[in-house]
Amino acid sequence: MIAPRLLCLLTLALVPVGAWADPAPWHLPGAAARFVIDLDNPPPGTKPNAPAPPVAWTRFGLPDPSWADAPVRAYDPNGNPVGVKLLWSAPGEPPSWAFDSSSGAKRYFLYVGLPSSSKVFVAPDPLAGWNPEAGALLETRSYDGREVGRVEDFRTLWDKNPVPLGRSLLATVFEGGHRHGPQQNLLSVYHAWFDAPADATYQFATISADASFLLVDGKPVTAWPGRHWWGPGVQGQYHGSIDLTAGPHQLEYDNAYTFRSDGRPPLLCCIAAKAGDGGWAMLRAETAFFRPIRHAHLADYETAPDADTAAPFPKFGFDWDVVDQSVPTANGEALGLIALRFRAYPAKPGWTFAWTFDDGATGDGPKPDHLYLRPGLRQVRLTVRDAHGEIGTLTVPVRVHPNWTQLNTRNPDYNPVSLNPKHRDAALARDPATLQPADLAAETALYLAFEDPASLAKLAPALAQAVKSRSLAEGDLPALLKETAYLSRDALVAPGNAGPAAAMQIDQAVAERAALPDASAGEKVPGAAARLAWAQILLKTTRRTDDVATLLAALDKATPPLAPPDR
Repeated sequence: MIAPRLLCLLTLALVPVGAWADPAPWHLPGAAARFVIDLDNPPPGTKPNAPAPPVAWTRFGLPDPSWADAPVRAYDPNGNPVGVKLLWSAPGEPPSWAFDSSSGAKRYFLYVGLPSSSKVFVAPDPLAGWNPEAGALLETRSYDGREVGRVEDFRTLWDKNPVPLGRSLLATVFEGGHRHGPQQNLLSVYHAWFDAPADATYQFATISADASFLLVDGKPVTAWPGRHWWGPGVQGQYHGSIDLTAGPHQLEYDNAYTFRSDGRPPLLCCIAAKAGDGGWAMLRAETAFFRPIRHAHLADYETAPDADTAAPFPKFGFDWDVVDQSVPTANGEALGLIALRFRAYPAKPGWTFAWTFDDGATGDGPKPDHLYLRPGLRQVRLTVRDAHGEIGTLTVPVRVHPNWTQLNTRNPDYNPVSLNPKHRDAALARDPATLQPADLAAETALYLAFEDPASLAKLAPALAQAVKSRSLAEGDLPALLKETAYLSRDALVAPGNAGPAAAMQIDQAVAERAALPDASAGEKVPGAAARLAWAQILLKTTRRTDDVATLLAALDKATPPLAPPDR
């Protein structure tokens, strides 16, 4: 059975500073700093004498984001340069790199902050043209979602959409979702490398949601064009064969996926293969068909020993990973409670760490967790001190988003998701009066998406106050009417239920804001709808018909009200 979503996430591990007694020599004079990178342990089942993986990849945050756009050099412990290539970098994202790990060393050094000034000479990079040729290099791009019938049409669309959504180095072509962002209309291209063990006829089958094309050494082998579910291909129905000689080969797998918000399974890209008369084998990571890759983690961070380095450089930094989330949909990134774990480096003995998040929360220690009430580009400040005082302060942009590899869809017919009570309770424990208006609005919309009226009702006083004070933008007012409509719907109008009263409190605030002398059209239109909704709640829950008449009589005849949401 093919898993409809990716089942695992590689995370970083930060080894305590001091684990290695003697620092290695500084291989690249002029560099501002270097990151010490250790390969992860081999996966279970690896043979004791297995050759070293030819390529490894790593990902970590930079204390100076500009370093992601500057050259980086890599060395092994013996001072030999090794090839390195930036895989992906985006504002607020920890960059990722691939590097040559074929030497068999367990530790490598990535030098950053190379000077642009001619005052410090840095020799040309002898391995500037190195490219990873192991695993599967994935790049995704957006497109208009049209049906694709030929590989030539795919390549035309690919060239017309040159901006990548992301790049990743993977162990194989076996994806069950879009790891670079929300589910959407997507073009995916995988370049993968393998070694044929013998001269033989090899068969490959493509399994995909929508059009897929498979080529080996640039030659078309098989295709499954058009729009379709992946199920009819699981027995190798869409396969082709090619004669290969023993030795290295390159495989290309192209997929054009059209998103439909009807509970359809997410993007799926898989390959099955067989040689000779053998059976089909799904090319999962444990199949070890492609040349192996290894993940590497950040072990230490060291600044240049030369005090005369041309440019100033930070003495510490931090990175982050998503550790948990409550996200209602797979095709958007506007809503979600997302917990990040931050890690400061280097974690030297005697250092203390004070964190300030841009939503008003704080943290301490080298590895704090923080729950964000909405995705987006945020600012995180870290202040480090030792026994002698403050060492420095570092502020870094952090793009908060879901872990896309662990998303389900909201449709109840396909992997329904629910709001994690731990996340909900942590969010509601925060004083809503201290929240940024955007956080308050996003949290409210999230509870509506998860159909959680009790949590919505608890935020009603803070929402009403934000409406009255105009700290909540007028563009958020129409969404509030949807939320109050949900709170006051017939099924929730019952004795002891707080929903209608909470809805009326918010509707009243919206109506009163619209009545201010300087109210804009963006306030008056939802205000008129709120006044009608307020009157509806009174009719359903009280006998205050005079108040209802007063509300209706006060409507601004010159302002055509929005039709109040269905209650």
